[in-house]
Amino acid sequence: DLAKTEQIKSETPVIFLPTDNIAVASSLHKQLELQYPKARFLLCSASRSAPFGQQNRNTYLLPVFPTMVSELYKAIAFLHNQPDAETAARTQKTAHLKPVRAQPPHPKQPPSGRILAVEDNEINQIVLRKQLEILGYSYVMKSNGQEAFAAWSEGDFDVILTDCHMPLMDGFELTSAIRMAENHDPDAQIPIIAITANALDGEAERCLAAGMNAYLAKPVELQSLKETLHELLNS
Repeated sequence: DLAKTEQIKSETPVIFLPTDNIAVASSLHKQLELQYPKARFLLCSASRSAPFGQQNRNTYLLPVFPTMVSELYKAIAFLHNQPDAETAARTQKTAHLKPVRAQPPHPKQPPSGRILAVEDNEINQIVLRKQLEILGYSYVMKSNGQEAFAAWSEGDFDVILTDCHMPLMDGFELTSAIRMAENHDPDAQIPIIAITANALDGEAERCLAAGMNAYLAKPVELQSLKETLHELLNS
């Protein structure tokens, strides 16, 4: 109704335009900007070369696939002028508490562990890089199993995070090659985490049978990645 429309106009709504059709999104964007001048916009793109992230103070661009829940929260938080979604939630939960004397903050130590990440898809590489950077891990990114095996042979890594299906050498072949090079010594084995799009089709069991230590289903959630890395690096 008219009263509700006027209320929305006076507020700062976040409008999500889920289409990846540039012409349609652009037309809708212009129409809604005129109708709701204070609105913020969340747009999508299927292009691998699109400049994802902050476009301007009122617009944020997300990849269509994979669209990460954590990245969606981050975008909404940005458009609401919040530092991040976790801070917003924490502020809301603690708003009723009495203030206490501030203590000098302890410097946050980055998590220990150097990651060898293996992913052939460029969009997935971008997402995985961002997640590891958010979590504070040092990492090296490779595009296939052959590159990863060479890096593992020459480098000093604490865990491998690998896609299962890649050209030249896939995640299963990479795991087999590494386990053979380790001479099947359990004490020398590096933890390997599989990233699979087919966790519901028996591939999770195949990952574990191949010698991998854990698996994550695509699209990988930031919290699941954080917990799995922490568990394997501290076991």
